[in-house]
Amino acid sequence: MPFKTIASLAAASLLSATLPASSAAVQSLDNDLRFPVFEGARAAVRIQTFQEAPYHNFEVTLYGPDHCYQAPTLDACLALPLSAIRTDENQAPRVARSATCPALANIFRALIDLPAQSAAPDFSDFGNRVRPIPPTKKDGASHRITVAAMAADGNTLTVTFSDYSGPYAHWAETSLDQLRQCWSPMN
Repeated sequence: MPFKTIASLAAASLLSATLPASSAAVQSLDNDLRFPVFEGARAAVRIQTFQEAPYHNFEVTLYGPDHCYQAPTLDACLALPLSAIRTDENQAPRVARSATCPALANIFRALIDLPAQSAAPDFSDFGNRVRPIPPTKKDGASHRITVAAMAADGNTLTVTFSDYSGPYAHWAETSLDQLRQCWSPMN
């Protein structure tokens, strides 16, 4: 079965619920990116990392082939050029490319293998005057993972997962560790 895009493939595994047409995103993943398209590939996933001082916040955007219509398998799709850009508060943007960083294909494979999540509005406390304060983590990093997705009815949407210590945070941490040796200055 040919694959359409890495982003839609990943999103399909991440979202198990059928989302209503009204859930179409007003803003797409690439609307607020500095580089929505990079070297012919489209932004597929953004990892934003938020940390306590003295560490700095940063984000990594993963780029995959816009369309893999000719690719008969996932491996064939992931053999196409992949890249990532890291933007940091205190440094110039840096890039990683699959030609010199084979970890990029593994990062996309691991993303596709993340457990599916259902998505629906939560109105369980609608009308309550006092909302419970959710537990917070006092230190460490939190991750916000944003993927471009497609609803079952064909509408596009943007889905963001916020995670401190679950499977999405673990994927983000592992991905960032794998990319650590891959960064080079953008030319």
